[in-house]
Amino acid sequence: MIAAQGCTENQLEDNYEGAIDVPLAPVTGSDERRHLPRELFVRKPVLFAAKFALAMAVIAAGWACIVYLHLWYATPVAMLVNGLMYAHLVELQHECLHGHACNSPGVNRLFGVLCGIFMLSSYFALSI
Repeated sequence: MIAAQGCTENQLEDNYEGAIDVPLAPVTGSDERRHLPRELFVRKPVLFAAKFALAMAVIAAGWACIVYLHLWYATPVAMLVNGLMYAHLVELQHECLHGHACNSPGVNRLFGVLCGIFMLSSYFALSI
């Protein structure tokens, strides 16, 4: 492993998936991204779990509506809402891929797999 310049051994251990001195994508104009407050990048596992639980609850409600209500106007709405929640789960899977969801790589992997199941989106194929 190539050590980042100016980093201590502890900083390198905390360098989860290359969080220190990572090259940023080019932008036009002045680039102020390195000067953003570090608080914006703190992992918030409780918030992530709440987003995941909300998506699961909405999906369950949508499927219950489709299966049990049998209303011609409710089924397309439930299908649309479920589709939006599936897309939201792919976004949450993306957070897991980059290690932004939780502090533990194992927990990120678990949630990444669970988020991708509905869309058949493989966490492991994307994380290589």
